[in-house]
Amino acid sequence: MRGVIGDWGWTALVTGGNETVSTRWARLGTLILVAVLLEVWYLWRRAHPAGLIAAMSLAFLASTGRLGDQYLLWPVPWQAARPACQGTWIRAVLGGAWPAAGELWLTHAPSGIAWHLMHQPWAYSSLAVLPFLVLAMPWRRRAAFPVTARTSGAGTRAGVPPVSYTAPIT
Repeated sequence: MRGVIGDWGWTALVTGGNETVSTRWARLGTLILVAVLLEVWYLWRRAHPAGLIAAMSLAFLASTGRLGDQYLLWPVPWQAARPACQGTWIRAVLGGAWPAAGELWLTHAPSGIAWHLMHQPWAYSSLAVLPFLVLAMPWRRRAAFPVTARTSGAGTRAGVPPVSYTAPIT
């Protein structure tokens, strides 16, 4: 396993904001990632599939040891389909603004040494993005999504054909 770490999230703390190849930290990061994804899957197991996918992709981004900053836009389709809270769009804007600012910042480095010195604060700034990823998760939608159709007096949903119903062939 070739684990390049250090420029995102918790690995910036481990490496001082420097990109480093560390199989030991990469393996630990993989275990952390799998544990977080299993926990999120368990918490959202009864949720709408779009909510589950949004929660898992946001948890992946918040707990991974390494990612390309373009991946911050992964959850946008599911969050656009089922916005969970006011923070959804703040997260989407940060998902584009943080990498754009970092890329603009780092491409203006005059030398390799300057790039490393400029990279460290950018890597640490990723820690400020993590709370927004967690807050944008659909926390209120962990339970089974409710049926909103009206029910008839017999307790069945009105206007919905029985399970054994077969549509007529025309």
